[in-house]
Amino acid sequence: MKTINFIQCSIALATTLFISSCSDDDDSAQGGSSQGITTVEAIIPEPMLWNTDNTIALYAKKADSEKNLFYTEDSQVSEATFEAVKKAFPTPEEGNYIRAFYPAGKAKEKANAASTPLLAPGTDPTDTQNILTQKGNATQDHLSAFYYMYGVSAFENGAINTIEFQPQMAILTLKITLPAEVIPTTVDISTNGKNLIKSVNCNNYPTSAADFKFITNESTNKVTLNLKDFKALQQLEANVLLFPVNLSGKQLAIAVTDESGEVYNGTLEGVALEKGQQYTLEVTVAKKEEPEPEPDEDYTKTGEGTETSPWIITNAAQLRAISRDSKEAGKDFAGKHFKLDADISLDGEDWEPIGSSTLPFAGTWNGNNKTISDMKISAVSTSKGIGFFAHTKSAKITNLTVTGSIDITATDATQTGGIIGQAANSTILSGNIRSEVNITVKATVKGDIKTGGIIGELTSSSSVAGCDLSYKGDIEVDNQGTDNAHTGGIIGGMVSNPAINGMANAKCVVIQGSTISTESKTGTAWLGGFLGNAAPGLLAELPATSSQMSGILSAKTYNTNKDAIICYAIGWSKNAAATKGFNESFKDNANYNLEGSTVTSEKGKAYKNGEEVSKTE
Repeated sequence: MKTINFIQCSIALATTLFISSCSDDDDSAQGGSSQGITTVEAIIPEPMLWNTDNTIALYAKKADSEKNLFYTEDSQVSEATFEAVKKAFPTPEEGNYIRAFYPAGKAKEKANAASTPLLAPGTDPTDTQNILTQKGNATQDHLSAFYYMYGVSAFENGAINTIEFQPQMAILTLKITLPAEVIPTTVDISTNGKNLIKSVNCNNYPTSAADFKFITNESTNKVTLNLKDFKALQQLEANVLLFPVNLSGKQLAIAVTDESGEVYNGTLEGVALEKGQQYTLEVTVAKKEEPEPEPDEDYTKTGEGTETSPWIITNAAQLRAISRDSKEAGKDFAGKHFKLDADISLDGEDWEPIGSSTLPFAGTWNGNNKTISDMKISAVSTSKGIGFFAHTKSAKITNLTVTGSIDITATDATQTGGIIGQAANSTILSGNIRSEVNITVKATVKGDIKTGGIIGELTSSSSVAGCDLSYKGDIEVDNQGTDNAHTGGIIGGMVSNPAINGMANAKCVVIQGSTISTESKTGTAWLGGFLGNAAPGLLAELPATSSQMSGILSAKTYNTNKDAIICYAIGWSKNAAATKGFNESFKDNANYNLEGSTVTSEKGKAYKNGEEVSKTE
């Protein structure tokens, strides 16, 4: 930093601002008045390394006027300048102020190839009309003609206050790397800020070039370098003079166009540029990837929908079209066949389940051991079936995996499952069926709540016989309604008359790390590792003894005479002999355990694997 007292001098000063300490009239003759130009002190920070000269431009204004009292057109500090200052401003008045510009370089000597002088330093930084259209070869030194520091001083108490110069702009050197050698024709640099860029050049522009142009577009905040005579290269270097900006939330966009019209794009963001600093940043530009065409949602074009020519499903758009047709077009798809031929992500966008209580899905769905991932179902209020399929009837579902989340508020009897909400009317699941759907259900009004990792409710002669069923995830049921909560790792509950063999030979697996919990404020809580509630007499067969329950169960009730019941197999285990919810043959099976599981009944009874236990265990 330099501190300079300005006194009258007969030579040009390289680093001093000189203003006479007396006017043409002797101060003593004025009776000690404040007439005349007084000595001024200027504080000048160290300029940037490539600054080659120190020149000063001054102008002053009266406090109540927009007109300049004077402007030093010759920006070089000299005796002539001070004479002009004294003539224009011989008698300062209280409140007058001076604005001073301290350019970094020899502006008068930095003419372009056409010998047209650049604007003299001292340009008001808020005056956008002084942005230039340039021609000719330009280098980094060229920017010094526009880089300046700015200071303000007021005439107060009979003296001009110290002028403290502050840098106004930053220099940004962009090293632009292209993916391959190309012949560029233009470079566009733009920003979503306003009036930021003041000057640009290209360091490796050929010395023989005759048509270098710098064009600004105020409306789009973009500058364009029109290039000519370039040869093939892989890196451009551009220098940008700009008002400092924090690029957090903003960006500089760079676009290079080659002679074939191809555009290579890149951005800079998150950099906080400061006044008076010089930055060198690298950016790689590349062609914009063409957006993938929107997938064709018309699944009916992929086959005949028959067993030998099923509709082939390969994308999320087709899945959503099936869901839409199951509601808006009134289709239950009875007799129609679907086959997944790819893993499909639903991208976490809200999923509308296929089918409804009035028009359940009745087709055949071959999952082909593919996965439908990132399903998301969220509803502020709902009732009836919720799942990838809401309701099914006489449907067949095979070899399917679904992952994602369900988060709902139930306002009436609701069946919620990761794959099927309610499987009814002889729906059959077979092969490998897997759910990795995290489920959260909050019940607020009335109706039994049936929640299962795969199926919410299995009813009316439907079956999972001979099926491999597995669940991995978290299930949380908060039953604040008036009725009961049936919760299972595989199936929430069964409803049927007469008895069915719905789980005969089914291998059920609840994978380690899964947590299944239910709380019931007023009703009973039935919780089973595989099945929440079969009700007495409904279940004729237990799951296969090769089944595994490695999850953590937790059940809790609060109401008098309402029980909390957990069992590693079937939740309804109070009458084990009638329901086979608990069987002695499973007692010592290492595949089943309730280690870490808890059951709590604050006012009713607590049951664990068919036996009454203490109220909290």
